[in-house]
Amino acid sequence: QGYALAIYRLLLELDVDCRIVVGVSSGENHAWNIVELDNLYYNLDSTWDAEISPYGDNYMYFLKSSQNFPGHVRDSEYNNSAFNSKSTE
Repeated sequence: QGYALAIYRLLLELDVDCRIVVGVSSGENHAWNIVELDNLYYNLDSTWDAEISPYGDNYMYFLKSSQNFPGHVRDSEYNNSAFNSKSTE
């Protein structure tokens, strides 16, 4: 959760819309982010990318669609039409 919170705060400071999402990954509770770029939302898991490659040369979980984001299942409150729809207000 620490990585997800750090990314959340950093991106909001840069005026990038970001949310923290919780769910299950590899059978354990886990948190990651979704970020908005060009009116589309992408998944971003900085925790898993840091563990895979601490030198930043392999981003398997960076800016991925839900269909291309293996091993992550959102909790139901983060996977419904209200959460997935973008507010027009």
